[in-house]
Amino acid sequence: GSGQATTILDTAKSLLRHLCGDERKYEVSGAFRPGEVRNAIANIDKAIQQLSWAPKVELEQGLSHLANWAKESLQDAF
Repeated sequence: GSGQATTILDTAKSLLRHLCGDERKYEVSGAFRPGEVRNAIANIDKAIQQLSWAPKVELEQGLSHLANWAKESLQDAF
């Protein structure tokens, strides 16, 4: 967690930009299923206080690393 709120939609769009260069490939149907997560934020306060931990990678950079790993690992899919 980064400790900063971001929407799942913004995260998905960012990941699509890193994977294929086009965030418009994502469509929101508006059909939510029971139990589906609509927003989330990681509370990292205890990790900071008890472990003296802090994120080393910004969310955008982490998504870039994830996309690069996925493209290398799943070359046939992209």
